[in-house]
Amino acid sequence: MNKNINNMIDSVISGNKEEFSSSFASEIRDRIDSDLINKRLNISKNIMNTDNPTDGVHMEEGKNVSSEYTFKNSRDASTFVKAANESGIRKQNITVKNKTVKVLNVDPNMMEILDFLAKDMKAIRK
Repeated sequence: MNKNINNMIDSVISGNKEEFSSSFASEIRDRIDSDLINKRLNISKNIMNTDNPTDGVHMEEGKNVSSEYTFKNSRDASTFVKAANESGIRKQNITVKNKTVKVLNVDPNMMEILDFLAKDMKAIRK
């Protein structure tokens, strides 16, 4: 048994209400803290194990990368292009054909951001 439970038992036997109350509160705090730590660890593990949309892209430091996305409709594709342009991607680095958008010669970090955006928009990456 742990210290708090031993103190609670001793205080019940001796009739010390204040000691019991203090030990009880400590035990509850310890259990809540332990559960919170476990939940945080599980959340962290889940986040670390989720699919990374950039898994298929080979990103080397200092080298630009390219990618192609197919959206559900041309409106989503144009919304994606507008967001990419507003984030600093030049128009000559983007080609659009119907629902397909090609992003060419972009910094790997920017491509990662675009991959996340495309994934949120339910695009399929080729």
